[in-house]
Amino acid sequence: MQKSMLRRLKIFSAVLKWLFIVALIIYPAMYIIISSLGLLMEKTAFHIQHKAGIWLLLKFPIAQLFGLPTSIQVAGVLISFIPVLLFMFKNYYLARLFNLYQKEVIFSLNNVRYIRNIGIVILIAECFNPFYQIFMSLLISAQNAPGLHKIHFAISGMNLSMILMAIIIIVVSWIMREGVELEQEHKLTV
Repeated sequence: MQKSMLRRLKIFSAVLKWLFIVALIIYPAMYIIISSLGLLMEKTAFHIQHKAGIWLLLKFPIAQLFGLPTSIQVAGVLISFIPVLLFMFKNYYLARLFNLYQKEVIFSLNNVRYIRNIGIVILIAECFNPFYQIFMSLLISAQNAPGLHKIHFAISGMNLSMILMAIIIIVVSWIMREGVELEQEHKLTV
């Protein structure tokens, strides 16, 4: 690889690594702060979130939990943290992958492992999403009169595209693993 190309790769990888690390820290911190405000301040927190534009960043329906009993609010916030955890895992593996690229480690079993894990986390997140929507809709409508409980979920083309992308990422990691193993065998035979 040319030195200038390698230098650009290292710089770009360092920038991406730090972006993923920052997102790994800020996103869950924002979620915890906003959820805490919501539990403590009820409807006022939703207006603060909405006006600050933060609600657009968080796609979790925690604002719909305001006004419900505290036990339902806490359960909803805890269940809503599962997608945040998956986001954190994905960013962790992305940061580790770009850290390797920054160190000029382009093809190794660690690279393959991180790429595979990124695909698996995306696949889990997208497959979990309908169940998450169902549970949250049931939780939000738990106080409704009998017969008025709601079950809501949607699967969009974006969800299906993300599932396909996750599968492709996993397959690419398998191909890369074979390439790394062939390269190692080649080094041993030379």
